[in-house]
Amino acid sequence: MQATRCAGHARHAGCVGAARRHLPPVAPQRRQERRQIASVRAFAGVPDWNGRCFVALSTGEAATSHLARLIAEELNPGDSLCLKGDKGAGKSLFAREFIRSVYSDPQKEVHPPAQSLASPSAAYGDHAGPPIQHLDLRPMAAPSDADRQALLESFESRVSLVECAERLQEWGAAPEQRLAIWIRRLPEADGAGGNDGAGASVRVITVVPHTGAWELRAGLLHAAVSRTGAPQGLLVLGDEMGASMIKGLPEGALLAKAA
Repeated sequence: MQATRCAGHARHAGCVGAARRHLPPVAPQRRQERRQIASVRAFAGVPDWNGRCFVALSTGEAATSHLARLIAEELNPGDSLCLKGDKGAGKSLFAREFIRSVYSDPQKEVHPPAQSLASPSAAYGDHAGPPIQHLDLRPMAAPSDADRQALLESFESRVSLVECAERLQEWGAAPEQRLAIWIRRLPEADGAGGNDGAGASVRVITVVPHTGAWELRAGLLHAAVSRTGAPQGLLVLGDEMGASMIKGLPEGALLAKAA
């Protein structure tokens, strides 16, 4: 019976993929309208839609790297991974391991993320999938209208890794097809002497899909982490435990909204 179910899932995935290939491209005018709507919603403070989230516990860098590799297994133009959370918690590590996984090269040199919208230094296009851009928004000033428009357009044709992505909402530049990944230290790791303790390398990771397509993929990711994460030190938390770990944080409100 299990084999029959797997075969059914494979046929379903093939049908979905075939259907996607035959969908007509989105007209430029419609893309422009959607970007304008997203900008207006962001500036007006209208809450974004988000799908069902999940929370995982990463016990070290190997666990966070495993999550990055799982997500890198499927790349589509327009995919944006919005990396958020505590400074120094592992956003750059996640991005680096994601890029190395795309190239199937664990030793690949990965440049620091671009810290200017005009910088091409963190662009990767010499691989089989869509080009990848890697940005760190922390040091950037708010963009001009022209730069904001160019940034929104860049999201549509590339896979984007955006660190400190909280700023995108402030700028009215949140990409449409995005998955938010919040990476936090354990609260006790920030206390006196906590950085030398057993919990110093532990991270709480919350995965938040912001489109229906990403919600489907996040569900498959949840299943993959549940199946393969434990040997790597990556553990999916139950709903109640996950909610308690991120209570009072922005992602905690998103988890509650999608429940």
